[in-house]
Amino acid sequence: MTAPTGRERDEAVRTLLTRRARALIARVAAGEEPTKEEVDALDRLTKLMNLQESVLRARQKRIVAVAVLGAAALVATVVMTVRVWWDNDVAVDATVTSVSFVPAEPAHLVNGGIALERLELRDIDSVIATQLRSGRDTTLIPDGFLVLTPRDRAGSPSYLTLASLVAAKSGLVRLQVADTGLVRADFRSGSGSFDASAASVVEAQSGEGTALLDFDRTGQLRVFHGRDPIALSWRGAGGRYELPNPIKVTRLDLFAIDPLNGEAVSTLRRGAVYRELLGRDSIRLRRDETLTLDEPSGLLRSVVAQGNDITLFFRGRAANISTATAGNRMTLRPTLLEWARAQSGVWWLWTTILPISAVLLSVRRWWREPR
Repeated sequence: MTAPTGRERDEAVRTLLTRRARALIARVAAGEEPTKEEVDALDRLTKLMNLQESVLRARQKRIVAVAVLGAAALVATVVMTVRVWWDNDVAVDATVTSVSFVPAEPAHLVNGGIALERLELRDIDSVIATQLRSGRDTTLIPDGFLVLTPRDRAGSPSYLTLASLVAAKSGLVRLQVADTGLVRADFRSGSGSFDASAASVVEAQSGEGTALLDFDRTGQLRVFHGRDPIALSWRGAGGRYELPNPIKVTRLDLFAIDPLNGEAVSTLRRGAVYRELLGRDSIRLRRDETLTLDEPSGLLRSVVAQGNDITLFFRGRAANISTATAGNRMTLRPTLLEWARAQSGVWWLWTTILPISAVLLSVRRWWREPR
């Protein structure tokens, strides 16, 4: 036989109290006077009933309080752990040794010409030099590489100018700097050739030896290539290179892949990530920290190579932002709480609603208190 539940006990007391009260009322109606023992018994039953109802109300209040606290804890856990699921507006300001990106459309790496102290060409088919003193065009077929260096001639300074370089749409472009101050570009060209201008004497060194190109006046070097990607290295006059125009990109890598183990190796020297969703929030990036932008879309606004550094600035959107140091990856996608705190309107709404709700609950509790 199972013990009665609290609800069953309450119902039994209520039934007993009702039955005795009705019996007592019937006797009084019949003209009989209740005894003191009957009145005391009825009073005890009434007090017991009131006590049980008080216990029941207290139990219900505890259940409601636990439910409210549980819901509040659940909401707090959600807003503190769940991260925003929409794309992040992000800006990256960094100094690196190399950067890789994929243009969303044909992109000018050089436009309008830059004066060079040295030009190295790899993975090209041939170079045709025109307007030489000999009156004949010269075709150079390099064995793997070709290095062009201007050499001054008495009374006639030489120069070498790279007129234009265009990277193909959706082709990976990698820019890096070497300790010698050379800028190297590995990319897929949008055409089968590009031009350089030269004057006076240019030394051409390849696997087949060294040749001197003696120009009668301003000449042209047309570079033909059929294999992709091609590699160019140059040292600009003044040791500085700057991207001529912002480029819309669909990929941005601040790391290189180690050919031995296939792991990503950071090229970062220093920098910062700005999470635009959080207003002026910024996260400082440490040296050799690997920054990953998943599915980025935006503008690579500037790229400047000088000395042994490349400085860049990107602004756009990304599906996710994460960093990794020593194999420990951490996402920088904001939580719902971080996002809400950054929205002045949302934060003001909650900081207003909560105190008003507390006041209303206090007034309601005071109004319901027995007097």
